[in-house]
Amino acid sequence: MTMQAFRPITAGWSMSRAIAAGLALLVPSSSPDLASAGAPSGTFVEIAMTSERQTYDAVIAANGKPAKETTFRIGEIDSEFRVELYNFYPNDEGRNSDVEIREATWPRGDKNLTIWFHKVEGQWVKLHAMTWDKDAEF
Repeated sequence: MTMQAFRPITAGWSMSRAIAAGLALLVPSSSPDLASAGAPSGTFVEIAMTSERQTYDAVIAANGKPAKETTFRIGEIDSEFRVELYNFYPNDEGRNSDVEIREATWPRGDKNLTIWFHKVEGQWVKLHAMTWDKDAEF
């Protein structure tokens, strides 16, 4: 995922327009677009997007059915394996704890590819990916 520098939302821009422009944003969940997407109220959500959003269906079409798949909430993270997700959804004092994440993993030779998805405008969209050694312990 290509990250761009953080910039504030230009006055008058909607969240969907900012995402389409490929901006990386830290926005209050009270923003109408996030509130309607189910973001917990009273929190901030960091959104790092590129101009190309990869949907779950597009990733599955490109990679096939994952060998392992699960869903969980940010507040349920219990290992170092998923800790990078806090860079996207900080959970200080329980904020963002109800954000749902979908995790899919594919074998790739002596490595695994794990991709995490979050819901954007009601659709599962790629949030983050990691390639890791099959023998790694977290």
